[in-house]
Amino acid sequence: MRSLFFLLVIIFCNGPAGAQPYVDGGNTRHRFAQLLIGADFMYFPSGGSTFQVDEQGQLLPFRPEASLIPRINIAGTHFWGHANFYVSIPVGNLLDSSVPNNGEITFNPGVETGVRLYPWRIERNKVRPFAGAAFGIADWRQRSSRGTGAFAHKARIPLQAGLTYQRRSLLFEAGMGYYPGNAITYYADRATPAELELPPLYFWMGINYQLETTLGAEKNYLNGATEGRTKRLAASGALNGWSVAIGPSAAFVIGNAPRNEQLYPSIGRHRTPNLFFDLGLGYYHYKTDAHLNLAYRANRSERAAYGIEQSLRRRSLALEVFKFLFDFHGFVPFIGPHLSREWYELEESVDGSQVYRARQQQWAAGLTFGWDIRPDALQGAILRTNLRYTPTRDISQVSFRQLEFNFIQLVIYPGRAKRIREGS
Repeated sequence: MRSLFFLLVIIFCNGPAGAQPYVDGGNTRHRFAQLLIGADFMYFPSGGSTFQVDEQGQLLPFRPEASLIPRINIAGTHFWGHANFYVSIPVGNLLDSSVPNNGEITFNPGVETGVRLYPWRIERNKVRPFAGAAFGIADWRQRSSRGTGAFAHKARIPLQAGLTYQRRSLLFEAGMGYYPGNAITYYADRATPAELELPPLYFWMGINYQLETTLGAEKNYLNGATEGRTKRLAASGALNGWSVAIGPSAAFVIGNAPRNEQLYPSIGRHRTPNLFFDLGLGYYHYKTDAHLNLAYRANRSERAAYGIEQSLRRRSLALEVFKFLFDFHGFVPFIGPHLSREWYELEESVDGSQVYRARQQQWAAGLTFGWDIRPDALQGAILRTNLRYTPTRDISQVSFRQLEFNFIQLVIYPGRAKRIREGS
């Protein structure tokens, strides 16, 4: 992952020049959004508070050292350079994370998803200020002579401000963020809680490469050729078709875990399963502007502390149907219900021996919503953002309910793309 990060930086620093579509050609639907891929460095000054364990085994206060965390960015400028919707994926801390007396801290600010708004749109060779907010779940784990604790999860909403400068197709960015509310309870052993405060302030600098993916279709749209072909293909049903989709997803566990509070307070509750892929097979109907989709996801969440381990596994197959609501310059939101078959497994072990295992299957109804970036109907592939909420029943007093967030999913219509190329 770190090698990929530095490779991206090298590639972007040699990026080619390109037109700035929403400046050169105005606020048209084919210039509404652009894809951004990039990287940055996130710096946390020494701050917050935690504990150290002295040579006699007593808890003493300790101020965590600074952290420098590279991240990979996947984003998109929207509304003709006035907004940046993004997800930033941290790689790992490059600085010293040791604690006196052979202790260590693992701090991960978490995958950050947010929006940055520009009162004055991003333009080449100009500095533009922005303000933004995001959502992320930070991870904190600490090791001491008493053992290794759990990853503590803290949902945080940073407030941000910064500047962006564009040169050619590269966007250079610098900013600062502040997290309100950073106190957490962390167990120094299986039975001893301690009060911690996560680092509240951070700064970042990064670079993103801007890719234009839809401008090539604008000429035909403006001269009427797109409208004529759309009517002809729609009349023959050629714009209907099967779809396949794939994209990375994250999820947030919603709900408490009374079992853990009673039996294993040191491991805490589950909050963020591992990143996973959202796979889809569907059918789109042009006249009704609706999509029927079969979505498969599988993820896993693990909690461990001081010899106690708990693992949750979820597999989900959802049949969903969603209706596109309106079209704002190629920004096309949708919403609809889904019915999901869920497979769950809960495993626990203490000091290496399995003490509990439960499996369950259930049906659950939920909601799917999101948006497509769809400049016109003659697209063989589009980019989609979707969210799913599935209110399932708890298992053994542990919540499996999840809000899934698929930031960028590639949706391909193989048959429709072929028919469009052939002009049938």
